[in-house]
Amino acid sequence: MENKNFFKLFVAEKDKTQVGGILLLAYNRMLIYKLGACNKNSLYLRPYNALIWEGIKYGIENGFTIFNFGTTSIYNQGLLSFKKGWGATNKKVYFYYYLNKGKIPEIEEYVDSFGIVKKIWRQLPLPITSFVGKKVRTWVC
Repeated sequence: MENKNFFKLFVAEKDKTQVGGILLLAYNRMLIYKLGACNKNSLYLRPYNALIWEGIKYGIENGFTIFNFGTTSIYNQGLLSFKKGWGATNKKVYFYYYLNKGKIPEIEEYVDSFGIVKKIWRQLPLPITSFVGKKVRTWVC
């Protein structure tokens, strides 16, 4: 499958107001959940569930065979349980790193924080960040 769409953005709305969004990356036949954010006052609506469901449906309709929920710290049992509720299976992943300034990186910090996402976001070309929109930029940065 040749995939020319590298990412897909889904936005959830209620009464014409954005309440959440997720960003999925495409790689071969896999959709990878990269990041998401929802208005905390709208969590009772379960926007994450709706957004993930739409992402899975999109994947099926467009020939993707894997929906990858992304990395999660082994200490974040709530998120691991949420992913398992969708039928996901946990697999260990390995991180490779290059020693910079003689310091081993804190892997849990990498997985659990938005630090790396913010760094990537700030390096993206303006047309991409403009396309993704003010709301997502506000949630990420």
